[in-house]
Amino acid sequence: MEIFIEEAGELLNELENSIEEWRSDTLNEAHADEMKRVLHTLKGGSRLARLKDLGDKSHDFESHITRTQQQKAPLDDAFFIGILARQDEMVRNIDQLQTLIDQQENDGGGGFGPSVIQMASAQNDHEEAASDSAPAAASPDEEPVSAQVLPFKVNAPATSKVAQDGLAARRVQPQETVKVAANLLEGLVNLAGETSISRARLEQEVSDFSYTLVDMDQTIDRLRDHVRRLDMETEAQIVFRQERAEETNYEDFDPLEMDRYSQIQQLSRSLMEATYDLQDIKTTLTDKTRDAETILLQQSRINTELQEGLMRTRMVPFNRLVPRLRRIVRQVAGDLAKDVDFIVGNAEGEVDRTVLERMIAPLEHLLRNAVDHGIEHPEDRLAVNKPRLGKVRLELSREGSDIVLSLEDDGQGIDVERIRAKAIERGLMKAESDLNEAEIMQFI
Repeated sequence: MEIFIEEAGELLNELENSIEEWRSDTLNEAHADEMKRVLHTLKGGSRLARLKDLGDKSHDFESHITRTQQQKAPLDDAFFIGILARQDEMVRNIDQLQTLIDQQENDGGGGFGPSVIQMASAQNDHEEAASDSAPAAASPDEEPVSAQVLPFKVNAPATSKVAQDGLAARRVQPQETVKVAANLLEGLVNLAGETSISRARLEQEVSDFSYTLVDMDQTIDRLRDHVRRLDMETEAQIVFRQERAEETNYEDFDPLEMDRYSQIQQLSRSLMEATYDLQDIKTTLTDKTRDAETILLQQSRINTELQEGLMRTRMVPFNRLVPRLRRIVRQVAGDLAKDVDFIVGNAEGEVDRTVLERMIAPLEHLLRNAVDHGIEHPEDRLAVNKPRLGKVRLELSREGSDIVLSLEDDGQGIDVERIRAKAIERGLMKAESDLNEAEIMQFI
């Protein structure tokens, strides 16, 4: 049941996106085929979860789309209002089912047995009996349109041929996905970060070792110079002693036969050979250090790709939130009898999953305010020479590593004088205060 609810939410989001794409390009029936595919999948999952009513609604919805294609029915606003009403009803059913399951879990229920399904069916029957909205299973010629749903429009970019080809490829070869617990994913991201820190420390150690090898090379050069000077001094002493012996007519004296001179000469030669051995060791260590730096560079690239891949797994497309925002606009506009055009620009960007979840509540609040307090009623808009259809636009943009959300409407704006009066009433400012509009609006 949990798996079905999660998949149903994703399928219903795909369904709404397909509806909006079909509405923006009514001549392209690939969107209708995508809708039927989603509904067919939802129907199978519903019946597998023993939710017969939801499965019947999905089947009726799919049949309605098929009849529309076969009969070449006009794809006007009334048609899309009807299918969006069906889609909203299915979303409410899934939300109700999730609520019932949460209640059972809070009450200490262990599983999702027939009781939950019976409760969901009873809840659906109760709402259908208490509402004048569309019935669950409509007849072939009926359109389940709520009596409170008013005309509205949601713009979506026209689908290009590349997007159509991608849509067909998605249907032929669906991409496999794996669900991973958020805590596990966070742990893997943290481990990847720790690995990067350890690698950076190891790189620093190797770099310090390279500087030590440079010092060692200089020390070997100094040692070699000292040994060479010692050898030269020993040779000079031997020659000097020999010359003095010749001057004093010590014909039988040979300095080379003296043990001390021959021993010093042997030591100087040994020291010279030791300097060459040290040079060879230093060369070997330099080569090993260079190999270690190469391996660390390769490991750095792999670790970077690993960390970027793990970070991408936390990123979700902002499009996932758009259907929910559209439903908010439809609901508020219908309740207030207003005509609203909700436009989303550049929604293909990706946002961190945690950030996206925290953005939902503020965005919904802003949208409700825009439709409720910003957009005027159609009669008031026409009276001031405004289009009957109000517009609410949500734009996504990037500034460096930041994502900027801009939400605006073409409504009446903020009543500064009313805010000023309210601020004075609450004692936030004095009546004689000379504040500009920007400063007054800070009291909101």
